[in-house]
Amino acid sequence: MRVSKTKTAVTPRYSSNGGAGMDLYVDTAFEIELQPGETYQLPTGIRVEIPRNFFGAIYPQRDLHKKGLSLVDSVGVINSSDRGEIVLTVKNVFSDIVRINGQWGLRSPLAQLIIQPYRFEKIEVVDNFFDRQLPEGLEMAE
Repeated sequence: MRVSKTKTAVTPRYSSNGGAGMDLYVDTAFEIELQPGETYQLPTGIRVEIPRNFFGAIYPQRDLHKKGLSLVDSVGVINSSDRGEIVLTVKNVFSDIVRINGQWGLRSPLAQLIIQPYRFEKIEVVDNFFDRQLPEGLEMAE
């Protein structure tokens, strides 16, 4: 996988030998104060080129909630054709301000990128796929 980044971005990296995901950080050029209850789009300064027949899935770090943040998308998908900057959409779930980067802010990874294979399936539309008996009490939606 090829990666381009800003001069201040942290290169995605595996934190351990057995880790499934590469750690993603907020671009260190930015000092950000997240107000309680608000949602923010945080820049990573990272763009990736994922090989064909693979996609990138962005998952929250295991202890993200302990930092007062929640990843809004739950899981984000990066297609092999996507070339835009990876942006983490987070919500501050604390009742206090959460700071990222800067002198007193979080400098730990907030999300992880896992590269996964997929199969491209041919779609076949058929007339009577649901030609079966439904359990009693259920009706087919029109």
